[in-house]
Amino acid sequence: MSIILTEKEISSVARLLPLDRYKYFLKRVADTERMYTLVNGDNEYALSEVKGNYVFSLWPFREYALLSIVEEWDNYQVKEITLDEFENEVIEWIEQNNYLINIFSVDSKAGFVVNLREFVRDLSDELKKY
Repeated sequence: MSIILTEKEISSVARLLPLDRYKYFLKRVADTERMYTLVNGDNEYALSEVKGNYVFSLWPFREYALLSIVEEWDNYQVKEITLDEFENEVIEWIEQNNYLINIFSVDSKAGFVVNLREFVRDLSDELKKY
């Protein structure tokens, strides 16, 4: 499913509060069954540190992830993750490393930071609506 985002939508969603961007993320991922992150040339996920915890960042669309390729991530590229890949590969990696999930950061500021259990529960609740 291909969704075309307008500049207006990108701009207005980016200005939402972190919790509202989180809700938007859940709805859009449930719609498309895809999410996006950043990887370097070695296909390693981009991580950042928030209050002493490592966080793995996700965005609902490629366009939002592209906006985050700045500063320490300027040599990264966007990677699409399907729900199946997330469930079968990424969840275990997050769990093994005890990472938190940073949903929808904007302008190098943290998005809504959530633990894996809460994220999986919230996404599962959203997917049940479809």
